Amino acid sequence: LLAFAHVFSAPDAPNAREYGDEAVRALNGIPGSSYSNFFSSDLAISEALLFWAAAYDMLAGAGFDFVVDGTYHESSIREKFQNIRDYMARDWDENLFPPKPSIQKNFLSCAYIDVENTDNHHVKLYSALTVLSLVIADRGGFEEDFNRAQTRLRATLDNMTVAGGGWAEGPNYLLYSAHDYIPAITALKNKGILD
Repeated sequence: LLAFAHVFSAPDAPNAREYGDEAVRALNGIPGSSYSNFFSSDLAISEALLFWAAAYDMLAGAGFDFVVDGTYHESSIREKFQNIRDYMARDWDENLFPPKPSIQKNFLSCAYIDVENTDNHHVKLYSALTVLSLVIADRGGFEEDFNRAQTRLRATLDNMTVAGGGWAEGPNYLLYSAHDYIPAITALKNKGILD
C-alpha cells in the first residue's frame, strides 16, 4: 500500500517521499532465511512474496532511489528476493533430501509438487514465483526458475479449468487463488509472453 501511495502521489505531494521511504523500510524487513520461523504456512509465504514483489516493482518502475536515512537498500532487498526464490523454487521430487531448506520440506502441505496438482497451494506458489522471477530477472537462476514457474502455473490452471478440475472446497477457493494468479497472468501478458 505504501509503494502504491508513493507511485500514485504527485511528485511534489507532501508525503510522497515518506510513502516511498516507509515502503523500502518494510521491504527491508523481509526475512533473509529461516522462513518457517516467520510464516505459519506455505500459503502465507506465497501471498506475502507476491505483495512484496509487486511493491518493489512499483517503486523500481517509478525510479525510486531506495536510499533511506542515507543508506542504499535496493541490493539487499534484491538479495533477499533471490534467497526466498531459491527457497520456494526447489521441487521436492528433484531431490528427496534437499541440501538446503525448502518450502516443501518445511510445510508438508506444499510437498510433492507436480503439474497435476490443482489446489490453491500450487497456484499461489507458482503465481508468486512467476512474478518474483520477472522482478529479479537479472539475477542468477532466472531462466530455469521462471520457465518452471510459468509453465507449471499455466498447466495447473489448464488442468483446473479446461480438464474439468476444481476443488472440493468449492468456488470460494477459486476466488481465493484468483487474487494471486490474475496478477501473474497479467505480468506474463504485459511481458508479451501470453496473448
